[in-house]
Amino acid sequence: MGDYMKLYVSFSRGYAFGLCLFALVSFAVLAVAGNGKTYKVFENELSREYYIKSKGYSVTEPFTVKNIVVDGEGLTEYTYIAKDKTIIRLCFDGVKLVGEKYDRYKTG
Repeated sequence: MGDYMKLYVSFSRGYAFGLCLFALVSFAVLAVAGNGKTYKVFENELSREYYIKSKGYSVTEPFTVKNIVVDGEGLTEYTYIAKDKTIIRLCFDGVKLVGEKYDRYKTG
């Protein structure tokens, strides 16, 4: 038939071990970097209002502002009522947004 060229590649044990170690360390670093949380920071009421408007709701000022405790952590909760009767709760740790919840206002 035809002549085929055979190619042999060999690695030393040290090189193969180093390559595996490099791959494990790289995946570990990427896993840690992927689990990092990013927070939105709002320093004043105007920035919170713009954020809510960017979600499609029309609000002016918070209906209530209160300190709450969630999982042993002290947070500040701002509650807004939008014109379409949506209740918006934004929870902050200082100036970092750590939670938000949207509910419908119910009557009767």
